[in-house]
Amino acid sequence: MKDLPKCTACNLTRNLWLCLTCGSIGCGRQQFAGDPGNSHQLQHYNLSSHPISVKLGSLSADSDIGISSLISLLISDVYCYICGEERTDDNIHNHLLHFHIDPTQQNKTEKTLIERQIEENLKWDFSTTTDSGNQMQPVFGPGLTGLKNLGNSCYLASVVQCLFSLPAFQQRYYGPNLEPLVEMNPADSLESQLRKMADGLLSGRYSKKIDDHTDAQEGLPPTMFKTLVGRGHPEFATNKQQACYFSTFTKFRMLLNSSDIFST
Repeated sequence: MKDLPKCTACNLTRNLWLCLTCGSIGCGRQQFAGDPGNSHQLQHYNLSSHPISVKLGSLSADSDIGISSLISLLISDVYCYICGEERTDDNIHNHLLHFHIDPTQQNKTEKTLIERQIEENLKWDFSTTTDSGNQMQPVFGPGLTGLKNLGNSCYLASVVQCLFSLPAFQQRYYGPNLEPLVEMNPADSLESQLRKMADGLLSGRYSKKIDDHTDAQEGLPPTMFKTLVGRGHPEFATNKQQACYFSTFTKFRMLLNSSDIFST
């Protein structure tokens, strides 16, 4: 199948998707700065409830069995309309043969959705602008202190900032009514580290410009907090990149549950 057929509903010959249930071929959604599309394969799903399609242009000789799921995602686009995301098909070889398509004879002509996402991320301009195009203005004051990225602590910082935006967390760890805390080893005390974090984020004492020529904050480095939270964990005790917010929150929650900080 060297020459791709047309969409059954229009004349497009690119961005074509094959329904793995009935074999219907339709064009996909229009991609930003990418392939054209009129969403006819999505319309096919809405009418037929056939959920799985594969992008014909993404097929290659590597779309065969015996490869890892990650590689399979990169070399062939299999999309689930129910899930709304890319999926793996460990039996893609036989599914394609059912429609008389030999994957070992295919030459890839189009990028997969994941490849396009990676490409756009690499080219994306992460500028400090709003949706309207206006430049964002830095803010300073109590509760407006940032955390410095230690290289792999962005997810931890996001979770901590979310937690300390909650009034219950603020009242629990920050304020003049807290009893003085005496610890022999503050570095090993979650209570001490959370109070220290609360003071740094909420007091406003560290919410300052780096210098007179720079509007940005330097941010607080959460070094001791990260060391304590990550202790004994195969990923968080290292300098590896942690993959998701959920893992960070789960590790933090486990540490909170194992302590007695909520007993008072």
